[in-house]
Amino acid sequence: MGNGKSPFGFTVGAAPGAGSDASQAQRDGSLARSVGIGTLGFGAASLLVFGSWAWMGRWLYGALGEAGTYAVWAVVFVGVAGAGLRRLLIFPVSLPRFLGFFLVAFGAYALVWSVSWFARPTRLGEWLASLLGTMSFCAVLCWAFGAWRMFVQVALAVFALHSAGYFAGGWLHGWVLGGTLPAEWLGTAARADLSKLLWGAAYGCGFGAGLGYAFHACQRADVGAKLKG
Repeated sequence: MGNGKSPFGFTVGAAPGAGSDASQAQRDGSLARSVGIGTLGFGAASLLVFGSWAWMGRWLYGALGEAGTYAVWAVVFVGVAGAGLRRLLIFPVSLPRFLGFFLVAFGAYALVWSVSWFARPTRLGEWLASLLGTMSFCAVLCWAFGAWRMFVQVALAVFALHSAGYFAGGWLHGWVLGGTLPAEWLGTAARADLSKLLWGAAYGCGFGAGLGYAFHACQRADVGAKLKG
């Protein structure tokens, strides 16, 4: 664990009664559990956002404009994903505290992603946005846990899983829209909706799995340092 107190109280030492429970927490916080929670938690939020794009996108853009629509989607991601991902913590933290952390982390990711994409709106720009955006999220995560020595490891893992989900989803989106499925299976409107849902599911599950791994790795490092201390 790095030096300095966590600004969000996520370190083992900051949790009430954590010292006596560190060994139990190390056993309970399995990698499979963390990845599962991350996948389901962020995946659900992503399906809500991409589903609203599919079924309410035209109305949202007309009523709120592009900036307002993206703001609504950001709120959904922070609220829904934040509530679900709080279960990744092996020591209890209040929901408002965790949502405050997730607002900062996801906000940094979204801001850096947007700047990178608009600066270079190409496939290379998408890869750059994926790299820099996930690095920004992981920087806030490592700061929250005081686990800077884990930064390179978790950033690479989150970047890989996020990119796999995002680009696989983009491929599925294009595959469904491209008319590969027989026309009698789905009409044009249903094909468009399905393509967006598949993209949302792939993106959400990929990014969520990466976040589950990242939380697990940072907390293992924190708990290990507490047990050795």
